[in-house]
Amino acid sequence: MIPSEKIFGAFDSKRLLCKIATQRCINVLDEKGYTFPKSEIIKILSEDIRDVGFTRMLKAIKLKELKSLGELISKKKDEERIAAIKRVLEKKIKDYSDEVGQEVFFNEVPSVIKREIIITLEVEVPTDAKEYTSAILTEAEAIGQDYFFSSFSTENLAKFATTCGLDVDSLSQNVLVDCIMNLQSYKAPKKKPTPKPSKKKPEKISKGITKEDLNAYFSRDELVEYCKNHSVPISGNKRDLIAKILAHVEGREIPLPKGKKRRKKKSETEKKSDAEKKKKRSRETISSGDSSPQKKKKAIELVVTEEESSSEESLEPKPKKNK
Repeated sequence: MIPSEKIFGAFDSKRLLCKIATQRCINVLDEKGYTFPKSEIIKILSEDIRDVGFTRMLKAIKLKELKSLGELISKKKDEERIAAIKRVLEKKIKDYSDEVGQEVFFNEVPSVIKREIIITLEVEVPTDAKEYTSAILTEAEAIGQDYFFSSFSTENLAKFATTCGLDVDSLSQNVLVDCIMNLQSYKAPKKKPTPKPSKKKPEKISKGITKEDLNAYFSRDELVEYCKNHSVPISGNKRDLIAKILAHVEGREIPLPKGKKRRKKKSETEKKSDAEKKKKRSRETISSGDSSPQKKKKAIELVVTEEESSSEESLEPKPKKNK
């Protein structure tokens, strides 16, 4: 993450920084009515971002973690336990961190609690516990920057990007904020040109014909006629017919209508298993007393034909093995 001082330092206009401060209700005038030096304005705006980010970070972490921070403050100040209300805890923690300093405060917090806060904020946990404070405060500043710049209109954000020397080819607020926060330019990816049909109608439907030509120069009746002549299914609208014809001329598998799935071919073992199950059901039908005479007759015929086919297979001469 780029520090706020560096971002504002890239602004080449002091007047623009003053306008930003005014919009944020920050006074940048001294007692005589003169504006502060640019470096002082940058410092004030950066502190505002950190202040906002810290406050919003406290809103983002869990009540359990706030209670732990609240108990630590109570011990340090030798006070009674703070009420376990999220809003009250947030204010107490914010006031104490302003009093002693955010870095000093988090250096006093046990590593176990800091680790939990880092995980809650969905930040990568540093390998060294000494870096926990820095990771939390860096994330708080990033939250503050995002909230700070998102409070401006896209028109103002585009001005900020220009004054920072950035070339941003977008009017999206998210893109502009991200570019300013990272001091990076952005070029929108070029859209692919829409394919157009040929200037003349192709003489016939053959390999190499495009979807655009089929749609522009051939009626549905002509497409249906082609499908009939080449054993291609004629179901569906014109778009479906075009997809089938393209698959046919290109030697691909013809697509099925929406919602239908292609049946998988069964293996020999699966076929035998199905035949056995069928035979078993037929025998159960024959032995059952509840079945109708017609069902029994069909079941008997099925069993007889299956037994005849299996006996014919067994009578076939087996191929001799070479010695």
